[in-house]
Amino acid sequence: MPTYEIEKYAITTEADAYTVNITNDAKTLPTTTGGTVTYDDSGTTISVFKGTKQLQAVASGTTPTFDQFRVAQGDITDTNITVDSSPSISGKDLVFGNVSSITASQATITYPINIENVITISKTQSLSKSIQGDTGATGATGAAGLNTATVSLYNKNTSDSSAPSAFSGTFTYTFATGAVTGGTLNSWTATIPTVPQGSFLWVRQATASANTSTDTIATSEFSAAVVASASGTDGMSFVLTNSSHTFPASSAGAVSSYTGSGTIIEVYEGSTALAYDGTGTADGTWKSTESTITNISVGTKTDSGTYLTVGDHSGVANGTDLSKIIYTISGVRANGTAFSTPLQQSFSKSKAGVTPDDGDPGLRTIQGYLFYEKTTAGAPSAPSGTTYTFSTGVVSGTGINDSGTTNTWKNIPRTQDATSSNTFYTIRYFGTEASASASTITVSYSSVVQHTSFSGVVTFSGGTLTDGSSSTTPLEASDVGSGGSTTIDGARITTGTISSSNLSGTSDGSAFTSAGMRITLSNGAIASKNFRVASDGTAAFSGALSAASGTFGGALSGGTISIGSSNNIFKADSNGIYLGNATFGSAPFRVTPAGALTATGTTISGAITATSGTFSGTVNVGSNLILASGGKFYTPGKTSFASTTNGFYLDTTGDFNLGDATNYLKYDASSGAVSMAGTLNITGPTGATGAAGSDGSDGDDGATGATGATGATGAAGSDGSDGSDGSDGATGATGATGATGATGAAGSNGTNGTDGTNGTNGTNGTNGTDGDDGDDGSHGSAYYSIESSGTGVTSGEITDAKIRTATGRASPLAEVTGDTCTVVAASGSASPASYNYNGSAWVTATMSIDGSLVATGTIAGGSISSSTTITCGSAGQVLIDGTNNRILITD
Repeated sequence: MPTYEIEKYAITTEADAYTVNITNDAKTLPTTTGGTVTYDDSGTTISVFKGTKQLQAVASGTTPTFDQFRVAQGDITDTNITVDSSPSISGKDLVFGNVSSITASQATITYPINIENVITISKTQSLSKSIQGDTGATGATGAAGLNTATVSLYNKNTSDSSAPSAFSGTFTYTFATGAVTGGTLNSWTATIPTVPQGSFLWVRQATASANTSTDTIATSEFSAAVVASASGTDGMSFVLTNSSHTFPASSAGAVSSYTGSGTIIEVYEGSTALAYDGTGTADGTWKSTESTITNISVGTKTDSGTYLTVGDHSGVANGTDLSKIIYTISGVRANGTAFSTPLQQSFSKSKAGVTPDDGDPGLRTIQGYLFYEKTTAGAPSAPSGTTYTFSTGVVSGTGINDSGTTNTWKNIPRTQDATSSNTFYTIRYFGTEASASASTITVSYSSVVQHTSFSGVVTFSGGTLTDGSSSTTPLEASDVGSGGSTTIDGARITTGTISSSNLSGTSDGSAFTSAGMRITLSNGAIASKNFRVASDGTAAFSGALSAASGTFGGALSGGTISIGSSNNIFKADSNGIYLGNATFGSAPFRVTPAGALTATGTTISGAITATSGTFSGTVNVGSNLILASGGKFYTPGKTSFASTTNGFYLDTTGDFNLGDATNYLKYDASSGAVSMAGTLNITGPTGATGAAGSDGSDGDDGATGATGATGATGAAGSDGSDGSDGSDGATGATGATGATGATGAAGSNGTNGTDGTNGTNGTNGTNGTDGDDGDDGSHGSAYYSIESSGTGVTSGEITDAKIRTATGRASPLAEVTGDTCTVVAASGSASPASYNYNGSAWVTATMSIDGSLVATGTIAGGSISSSTTITCGSAGQVLIDGTNNRILITD
């Protein structure tokens, strides 16, 4: 795994570069003249950010994965000191406690920080002793101790190969404020400027060292300009203008002035300063909370718009030499993403000497780095030269050649050639002057380390990314389309999860997110605000699901299933299932969850089985209506055989009841009895029209007598029977011939006149002319029976030919309204069935009696028809003979 040795600045072109923060990176340990060291507040807190997202610290023995980092305890290099062996994790930070057992005036601790098991960035904490001098005789106040600082000037440029225009002149650096004044800066600044995307941050550095409050630095003392970093995409930066401050104090520790101890805090998102409002809940705002305040009172906080001004502090106790304030900066980025980071302001005292004699000048301490570009394999040895010259700020001697190019140690690194296969190394030097105000220091060296620890040189911009043995094509600017889309070759990505920058809420696919999206590649889970797939395959949509086709292998559940649109639709929801209308109550076909069916029209080819039901219209039965065992067929209210409610009742035992309590016709199946009450009117069918009556025979000559008056013309009717011959009387005188009577209308003969007194027979009168035949009457209805063609007795067996055979009617005449026809089966056991002709169809006769009917009461009806005869009287005195078209009355 590649190891990156990054001391102050990291060079990257990634949009989400790693940022490593280490607190207390330079610590002075108060030491008494007896050698007792105070280790208070000597630990450090390490936090790591990827872009603006803080990564999670994990334990020393745990391999970090996505969004994690660790510091392996066994990989820490603690030189001349002992590091805390039991660091703790606080939130997402890794916290090392106080150090111990410093064995020299200078000590270092190098923490290798493994980030996501992809890159290792080392951070070094430097510690030194501040030894209390022996108490001497009272004398003049000693000269101020030696102040040292690294002075950095920054500028930005769109080129990473051509430095910005140089500054010039001589500058004054103020140790207390960090201000750089004088000279011609030419757009260079002592604070890091906002670097637009696509630009590069350049830096030049020099060392300020003096026992006064300021130091003069010539332009020539500054290092050559090098690229410090490239701009990221909307990176977060936090500026604390006064991260450390020294209070002037008396020898007893009483602070004489708090002036300049305050600070300004600024927060930037990319190049945009976010607004301080003290609340930090709205987008683009932030606040500061002083979470840890040690041995000091925080100054007044003033909202200065885009930054916070913290006034001069106070309240440092005389016996307290070290103080600190940790500002927790929290707020919301412009896109609504929350952030939080700690900033520490440290304080110490510069006590006045207690001796009246001039104290010895303090000994100056220096440290820095040498650089080596090697063209062959293997690390170089440390240089033999160990002389550091204060006036030049460089180390010189054997093995060091600042005029050389490769294979030699240099005080300033060469600009790296991206195509070079050379390997780069660095070594840290440090030392303290042997005597005050010396011009040189003999330095010592730490171990040689690889400065850029690739096995080959990596190209960061364009072309092929190579490490000397293998290569790949990175994502480049040209991969981003003009429409804002990005083309990413999937073969270039191997990771566990892919998340959007605004992800919040549940992200494992078991519920919808509050915002953003995450894909967990290891188990297939997808989480977003409106769509999700859990690791077990369960999917959910917050909107409608639309598809051209599909198959569901398991259960399908939901609030509504809808197929079609408008009223051409099928739906299933909590109301039930329905179609033909989008509203359940208006649908022509619908079924409730309780099973209630509504349909405006139904054709059922199979059986219907139901426990109850109501038909509001006509029920047509094309074949048979069969009651099941125990079934009943009745009109409303007449629910039993014994019911006296007017209506009709029939059940499968054979019981039949028609009528009410007063007028009824019943058949009791258990006894076989038929009972009737009230009047039974039977209207028989109209008989066939009788043949025209024959002319009556001539009457005998009447006895001669007076001519009788001409009888009135009888009503039209059939010819009457000839009158009986009168008794012979004495022959009377021949009477005059009576006038011929007018021909009577067809009908009965007039009543015979009273016989005259017999007289002498007169001459026979001439026979009267026969009357005209009466008009043929229309065919009346008739009762007749026919034989079927087989075992059936349905009305379909009645044909015109069979009717004419049974009635003698001539073609084309056949059935006549009112006819009653009984169909007798030619074979089989079917009972005869009777039908009435209603003028258009044969319908089942209301009542048919196959046998004799005996009525002890009266049979009344509009008409009584018989196809043969009707006999009345105990001796048959009245005979209505339909066969011969006559009525015979016997006295």
